[in-house]
Amino acid sequence: MGKLLLMASRLFIYVNLRSSSNRQLLAKFVTLYINKVATIADSVGYVPLPDAVRDINYVHFNRGKTGTVFAGKARINSKISDLLPKKPAY
Repeated sequence: MGKLLLMASRLFIYVNLRSSSNRQLLAKFVTLYINKVATIADSVGYVPLPDAVRDINYVHFNRGKTGTVFAGKARINSKISDLLPKKPAY
């Protein structure tokens, strides 16, 4: 038989750094989202990201780190926790 390949779609939000710096309400929303998304995802049957990934996202947001580690390519057989520490591309 063939090899089973589990597929998952990642759910992202994209935040304009300048807007989040100038709009306190937007920054509060993003912080709330980061802190609550795992609970919400789980409650609707999605698989939440690990806590370590949430923590990395929180640090990146608060440090103003922008860019993507995907560089427009699908990352097959990779873990998000392995990708996030990499240097982002713009």
